[in-house]
Order: sequence, then structure tokens, then C-alpha cells
Amino acid sequence: MGEIVPTSLSVGHIVFNVTTDDNSASLYSFGIYGSTGTLLCSTTAATYTTTGVKTVACSQGTVTIPAGKIYLGMTGNAAVLQISETQSVGTFYAYNNNFATSSGRAQPSSISAPADSWTFTDYHGAIGLAP
Repeated sequence: MGEIVPTSLSVGHIVFNVTTDDNSASLYSFGIYGSTGTLLCSTTAATYTTTGVKTVACSQGTVTIPAGKIYLGMTGNAAVLQISETQSVGTFYAYNNNFATSSGRAQPSSISAPADSWTFTDYHGAIGLAP
């Protein structure tokens, strides 16, 4: 899933709402990638065994997200966890749910950014970004 960020942002957390938890030892992580596919901010792989809004720190600390296209990466070693909208930043740009995974379900250091695919949607962001 992609968005256009109109101005640079100082980001230290990724925020999401868990609507279906995973009561197992399955690990999940989230990441924000820049327009070239370089990892900018990622969460440590973790279990999410309760529902509700989660505010998870970026492993890289507070980072600057540059203006322009950004992409959300999500990975897990199970398909149980479900998230829903919390808040959105920018305008939706493209969607691609085929992100690579890496050791321990951590986000890879880079992805191949998806091709532009403009589609109007009434979808609101499943994640938010916070200082």
C-alpha cells in the first residue's frame, strides 16, 4: 500500500489497530519504505495477542520521512492478524501486498517499489505515523 506524503515528516512510531489478534507465537512486523524501496522505519518483529490500537516504535528511532511516495510493508509468519484503519497520512498512491520477508519476520532492508497504479478508493489508511 502506498501513499504520497506532501511534506517531510519526523516519525518515530507506526500506529495500527489490531481487530483480530493472533494468540500464538507468530511474529509480525511493519515498515515504511521510500520511493526507491529503501527501508526508512520498521518495527521489531513481535506477537500481537490482544486487539486495540498499537503504537510501536521505529527500530531506527525517530527518522525523517521525505516528501513524496512511501510504501507500507507488512510481514508475518501466519495470516491470522488483521488490522483496520486508524488514521491516514497523505493520499493513497498504489497498492502492492507482495512484500518479501526476511529472517525472524523482520522487514527487509529494501523492496522493489510497485509500479504506479492509480485507482480511486474510499479506503482509509490501516496505519498511521506518529512522532
